[in-house]
Amino acid sequence: MEGTPPGGDRFPRRTPAPMFGEQAEDFRARVAHIQAEAAAERRRELIDQASDLKTPSERIRIWERLHDVRMPRAPEHNLLTVIANDTGLSLVQVQHEQRERTRPRQSAAAESGPQSGP
Repeated sequence: MEGTPPGGDRFPRRTPAPMFGEQAEDFRARVAHIQAEAAAERRRELIDQASDLKTPSERIRIWERLHDVRMPRAPEHNLLTVIANDTGLSLVQVQHEQRERTRPRQSAAAESGPQSGP
């Protein structure tokens, strides 16, 4: 769940096919159950996207999953304000996360410091 990228099929949009020999009322009940589970998961994600228990990074990633959109790279993009409002973050926090994502990552060797040789 946490690792599902934007574009992932977290909330089924298509009705599953009936199983061979499945009665119509059983099929309808199965579909209703699948839809109820998906709706409950979406409600949990909507709560989590604005939860103070989540980091700004986690909240923005949840927003991206729910809306199937990646955060824009342009620092003045209008969507950043929408992301800030929906996640309960400030625009400055969203822009900080945006900068963190575009900053080059250091290699593991550089992070561990100089190595002493024999």
